[in-house]
Amino acid sequence: MSKQLQLRFESDYGKATTLSIEDPAEPVDETAVEALMDSIIAKEAFFTSDGIVTKKVYARVVERNVNTVWETN
Repeated sequence: MSKQLQLRFESDYGKATTLSIEDPAEPVDETAVEALMDSIIAKEAFFTSDGIVTKKVYARVVERNVNTVWETN
């Protein structure tokens, strides 16, 4: 099972962008994540093709479990 911390932002043009962090330290500290997102916005740390991230949308941990039923060699 893999886990991913997804940080979703909105750009100054209103477009959504997601920063994904593989295998985050657990338990995820909500206060630290929110502070990180605020810091990313304040420092204009990410510039995307849709502009600079300016707004927090959400932070979530996504778990993915893959069970291979059949696979060719």
